[in-house]
Amino acid sequence: MFVLVNEVYEKLGDQLIIIVIYFFISIVLLAFAFVRKEFVCYKSYVLVFLGLLFFVISESMLVVKLYGNSFAFDGPTLLVLYELGQYLFILGVLEEVLIKPVEID
Repeated sequence: MFVLVNEVYEKLGDQLIIIVIYFFISIVLLAFAFVRKEFVCYKSYVLVFLGLLFFVISESMLVVKLYGNSFAFDGPTLLVLYELGQYLFILGVLEEVLIKPVEID
């Protein structure tokens, strides 16, 4: 993520802090998806994690497209990755079966 910020650093201007915060939230979101492994079934875990991974990749590509260099087929690629990520995430949430009950004190 920080490699991407370094790539587009000069063109970000005042939006640098916003982009860094967004990337930080994306990393935290991936970390939360990663730690679900012990609590949900494997299928749900993989679908949600892959969905979020595709989503973060598409958002990173969007930042490069907007503030860095454009690349061939960036529009369709972004659209496919974003929609695939959302689809896999929703499928994973719908497939969720708790393995270990979570106790809230």
